Amino acid sequence: SENVLFEFFDSLHCRVGDAFLVSWNIPDQIRAVVRRHHDTEFVMPADELIVTVSFASKIATLLGASLQPRPDLVLLDQYEASLLKLSDLKLASLLVDIEDDIASFHSAH
Repeated sequence: SENVLFEFFDSLHCRVGDAFLVSWNIPDQIRAVVRRHHDTEFVMPADELIVTVSFASKIATLLGASLQPRPDLVLLDQYEASLLKLSDLKLASLLVDIEDDIASFHSAH
């Protein structure tokens, strides 16, 4: 079934991505982001890059750029939003910028 395939991919993509990065001699700081971008516990400010990528992944999920889109996801309720100190206004501005960038990309291609 399609759901089983998605679950399998989701469970392995961090480890597979890390294995590729090891073979390409990518620095551990970048590898940590790949390994941990779905973690639920972070230490700030040391994990700020990981938290940022984790939140970006959730934005992609909200906007439908994900294997399992969630258009009902409330970004402000996400743990990463509080760690990044995102207010309603900052988040709304960020989403407008992202949607503008997506529109520009589509019009250029």
